[in-house]
Amino acid sequence: MISLFKEKISVRSDDLQSAIAKKSSNTSLSNKTLDKLESIINAKYNFNNGEAKLIFGSDLCISDVN
Repeated sequence: MISLFKEKISVRSDDLQSAIAKKSSNTSLSNKTLDKLESIINAKYNFNNGEAKLIFGSDLCISDVN
């Protein structure tokens, strides 16, 4: 069944799995969606600055690199 509305990610109530499931039919992700996914990851896993962006390949993490 094709949904007639876009499912929006809620940073406060969605976990990473449900957020990804909501966007699984998208062929591409907007910067806003990537920011929301990064926020969910940062909140869940307590990543440092830039680490979540590294997961999605949207930025390089240069802080705390050994």
